[in-house]
Amino acid sequence: RGAGATQDDIKSQLRLHSFVAKKLWGQSMKFDPRSLRRAYEALYETDRRLKSKGLDDHIVMEQLVGDLCRAS
Repeated sequence: RGAGATQDDIKSQLRLHSFVAKKLWGQSMKFDPRSLRRAYEALYETDRRLKSKGLDDHIVMEQLVGDLCRAS
């Protein structure tokens, strides 16, 4: 969307059903690109931490919730 793609472009490129593409398109309008980038970075970091040893999963997930709240 940020690169000028239309809903039909996204549907075609991701091979989505029309209903799903419409829902995702509408949801994407509620977020700015900067917030989405921070949220995806938090998700990536959480995934990395969960797959590594040493940290309690519950703590890692609590940190994710905090990070996502700050990202929005």
